[in-house]
Amino acid sequence: MPGWLSLIAMANVNNTYSLRELFNGRLFRVPDFQRGYSWDKSNIVDFWDDLKYLSADRVHYTGTVVIHANGQEVDKIDAEGEPLKPTDIVDGQQRLTTAVILLYCIQRALTSLGDSTLADGIMRRFIRTLDDMSLPLNRLELNAGTNTFFQTKVLTETPGPDGPAISAETRLMTAKELIQKYVDDEVSGRDHDQASRWLKELHQKVTNRLRFSLYEVESEAEVGIIFEVMNDRGKDLTQLEMVKNYLLYAGTSLGVTDRVTAHVNAAWSKILTRLMYANIERSQDEDRLLRTHWITRYDPRPRNRVNIHSVKARFDVRSGHRSKEWLIGELSDYVTDLEQSSIPFSEAYKPSLTRAFAAFDAKPREQIQVVEWNSKVARLGVSVSFLPLLIAVRMTHPQDAAKYLETLKLCEKYAFRVWWLPLRRSRSNAGQARFFRVAHELRTGKCSFEQAMHSIRSELAWRCGDVEFARQFDQRVEDAQWYRWRGLRYLLYEYEIHLAQQRKGAPKVPWEEINRSEINQTIEHVLPQSIEKVTYWTDRFSVEDHQRYVHDIGNLTLSLYNESLSNRPFDEKKGQTGDKDRYISSLLIQERDLADQKDWTPETIVERRERIISWAKQRWSIDLSDASDDRDEVDEDDIDDLSDE
Repeated sequence: MPGWLSLIAMANVNNTYSLRELFNGRLFRVPDFQRGYSWDKSNIVDFWDDLKYLSADRVHYTGTVVIHANGQEVDKIDAEGEPLKPTDIVDGQQRLTTAVILLYCIQRALTSLGDSTLADGIMRRFIRTLDDMSLPLNRLELNAGTNTFFQTKVLTETPGPDGPAISAETRLMTAKELIQKYVDDEVSGRDHDQASRWLKELHQKVTNRLRFSLYEVESEAEVGIIFEVMNDRGKDLTQLEMVKNYLLYAGTSLGVTDRVTAHVNAAWSKILTRLMYANIERSQDEDRLLRTHWITRYDPRPRNRVNIHSVKARFDVRSGHRSKEWLIGELSDYVTDLEQSSIPFSEAYKPSLTRAFAAFDAKPREQIQVVEWNSKVARLGVSVSFLPLLIAVRMTHPQDAAKYLETLKLCEKYAFRVWWLPLRRSRSNAGQARFFRVAHELRTGKCSFEQAMHSIRSELAWRCGDVEFARQFDQRVEDAQWYRWRGLRYLLYEYEIHLAQQRKGAPKVPWEEINRSEINQTIEHVLPQSIEKVTYWTDRFSVEDHQRYVHDIGNLTLSLYNESLSNRPFDEKKGQTGDKDRYISSLLIQERDLADQKDWTPETIVERRERIISWAKQRWSIDLSDASDDRDEVDEDDIDDLSDE
């Protein structure tokens, strides 16, 4: 963006600095509107290799650090009377964080060798020191979501028993463990003096021979803008980052810098924190939030994918076609609405979040059902088609748990009937144009909630009405290949829930335990896939019968003992009271029920299949009596090319 290039002149661009010079007189802070630690193992390996092969007579250019003096905090005074200026890291947190972790590992190794003088110096200059009141001062603090973990689990000799809770914490711990192993391996292969010399040389490499370009940004508004034209991070900015930068630029252009900057930074801090705790931190996830919100509020046409250009076009501060007051109001509304939309977006992906659906606290029973049904939708895959509607319902009826629950149930049944059950799998965006349009109309007040639900039921009736729904089950019975169906575990787990509810209880095996393993480890063939030389099975099943029934739904069950059961005769699979790893002792009700069968024959399989299918038809039934065919209102060619993950 040409108008932004002049902003480089506002930054104080210096020559390269060593890590020691960067830390001199500063306390580094990662602002809350920055995302968490993102380096993975490959980045750590590259960082280590750069140091390992750095010769004593050379320096290594490591990258750029962009900083901004935090004017909201007064300078701190350390125990020696030296001032330390709180400084925000705009760009470069990955390199600085990794370097600090390495220095901490060096400090520990030196301490164990008895070199307390250098070890204490490293601790004081790079890890933590004391202020003039003898209180600890951390030389580097990460954002609010990860700093406590960083200080108490990574930069400590005695971390507690609790492990990382979010992906950024996992990456921090991985970095610490990998770097610690590198250092320990090198030290263990040397005698005391050699190890001490090697550690001191490594310390010199890190603190003096790694070189950084330093950009000091003068005003907070330039923080986001500056590195769109000076990005050296080795990867493109995400759409969410570019939108944020443009909003900061717009605020400067409109003469309301401080107001817009504070609003945008506060909103992005909340957005990134929510995404982080929901473990949806990839650039694709951020872009999906941006796009879902845009569909809901501004444009429901799937092909008009939102990106930085869409935002610039709507909030164009250079065209002169809009008044300054209108633009300021629209920008403020956009930022607020995007931030608020990140709440239902994150909860839709991870309904088990602590304090998820807090808006429904007044209806605890319905709140529990919301978590349960949102979990079902998440198991099927939170579809890009559903997200705009889910957000629209939450934003228009923020405290109405019943309406959101009705929406979840309708989405779950739509996904199962239209996308999962058919032998010839439908595209995962089948009906997407209708979902997007309805979400937009509901969010913008062009239709009521009741009209929105009617429209989705009409779409379901057209794509998989009751006759077609029953026919799909008949086709699966004829195909007899349920084992290869991707929806098998979901259906059987829902059947487990049904059996538990009949007993006024809940499943004892969580879905996550079923889903984390391969299907061949959690699906048991009662009639085994191989029956050669097992008289019990060959006496009851001909070759043709075996081929016909082995993958039938009536012969399949969830199991935690599949490998131990193998191709044993049915009586051995059932087991006796007290036997372990047998049907009779299973935590799964559907598996324990098998122990009540006296024999396992083709007739038994057919009977069980009919029982399961009869239940399934009822479970995914829906009243479509009021559905109408108004499909002429929807452009079926206007569908998105994105598929769900």
